[in-house]
Amino acid sequence: MGHVHGTFYVTTRPSEDAGVHVYVNGRRIGDPKTLLHGSKLQNRIVGIVQANELEPAILFDRGRFKEDNPGVKEAYKVLRKFIGRIDTDIRKDIRDRHYKVAKREATEALSEVVSILKNKLGQSLRVQVGEIAGDDVARYSPSTGITLNGKHPQFRVTDEFDAGVYRAAVFDAIIDVLTVRQVGQKASIAHFLERKQNIVQRIYEQSGTAQRVQREISAKAPATPAERTFSDIRMYETADIANMSGLMDGTINRFQEAGVLYFKGDKAKGEQINAVLKEIDGYTPLFEIVRKALGPTNITSLYSTASRKFKEASSDVPYLKDIGDKKPCILVKTEFVDGVKKIFSKPLGKKKITDALQAVADRQLPLQGLAQHLGISIEETRKIIAYADSNSIHIGEKDNGAKTYNYFYVAQAYQRMRKGERPTSTREVTAEPTGSTSPMEFDFRDIGKD
Repeated sequence: MGHVHGTFYVTTRPSEDAGVHVYVNGRRIGDPKTLLHGSKLQNRIVGIVQANELEPAILFDRGRFKEDNPGVKEAYKVLRKFIGRIDTDIRKDIRDRHYKVAKREATEALSEVVSILKNKLGQSLRVQVGEIAGDDVARYSPSTGITLNGKHPQFRVTDEFDAGVYRAAVFDAIIDVLTVRQVGQKASIAHFLERKQNIVQRIYEQSGTAQRVQREISAKAPATPAERTFSDIRMYETADIANMSGLMDGTINRFQEAGVLYFKGDKAKGEQINAVLKEIDGYTPLFEIVRKALGPTNITSLYSTASRKFKEASSDVPYLKDIGDKKPCILVKTEFVDGVKKIFSKPLGKKKITDALQAVADRQLPLQGLAQHLGISIEETRKIIAYADSNSIHIGEKDNGAKTYNYFYVAQAYQRMRKGERPTSTREVTAEPTGSTSPMEFDFRDIGKD
């Protein structure tokens, strides 16, 4: 039996050295990133492992281990278990420290907002954070006052707590409850929004702390509930959703059929509508493209065929995504809508849909153009190109005085990279990285050599 031992560090910030560097007789073997796939600290864990007894398990190219070797399997299993312990212990320590700070900030934010509203509205308010049956954001009771749902993501205090977002969510939830108390649950949307606006205007007539809260709310748009068109605690009919979101009635019906948007009776909850709108931001639903390209005639049959064919191709086409649960619900990145619309100029059955979809994005772009289309920095785009080069992925590189790359192939490489198919690191680590925790020793003496 063999002997595997080493030292692990956790850096205080993301490190280019992150990875488990396995050495056999002084030579590093394998991709250091492999063992950190799935770790929440994969950019901060640095492990230096000595495994000389695994020499017989190295492939002929001297760069990788034989994956089916019993010793390698056992070593990787034990190393992953050790990494899991590091993950758990370090993250628990971080959460505990951050939670104490977040809890204090949340209490201060709640107290501040309640104080502002009491002073501006001239009425007594009792507000608490507690448990509410169901998924309502907040409720009012004559006996307890306003209760904010502590289980709801908006009011759940975590180690990633943001006091500005929390303050804005508290403010908006209280205003919604006060508005519903004045107009009633059955009031029209127009009446509700008008009354809510009146209350908000009363609060912001004067300068001071209240305006700072409003600035924080505006700075977080559109993620902050206070800036959303739909109130989280209200229910909306299809026509209301269409009018307020700009989506077609048919699109909303397809969302319902696909299990993307759930209706209770003939209404959907504002909170869920907001989540769907966030999901589709930057994309156009396929139904709207088909409807505009082909008109209303036989739209159900044509859309069904298009959805099926696009779903089959969606995993290979980077500008498509399927958010459907019960049925396909395809979204197209907005900048490619015109190109996709042209696909419908001929019957779908007479062409290979994947080729047609690839042709839509088949364009040569320089580095800056790629970054702009992908919505990332130039530095991140360089990493994609380096990843593709390290893994022999074709990205259509051309050099006619200035280098250009095929957008479609680069976007596919980006998809693979984000899924964790990382290239091999070229930088070797043999000593303690800078800015790290105390070393954690690893020693396992029963690794097979066969």
